[in-house]
Amino acid sequence: MEFRKRPYRFEIMWTSDPQCEQIISKAWNEQVQGSAAYNLTRRIQNTKERLKEWNKSHFGNLFYRKKQLEEELA
Repeated sequence: MEFRKRPYRFEIMWTSDPQCEQIISKAWNEQVQGSAAYNLTRRIQNTKERLKEWNKSHFGNLFYRKKQLEEELA
């Protein structure tokens, strides 16, 4: 079985958490040197990476948690 990396997806549930805006703002405002196009690309990449880290530490593996709850209910 070949493992494929999942594409990045912004999760709408993140917006209901007050920390989301802070994570985005902090990541977007990190200092970046270079052309305007490079700055934009790096800010988007920084924001994506910070959101992924935050999601993993804050929400954890939701698929695993859902499976556990379903098993408990069964």
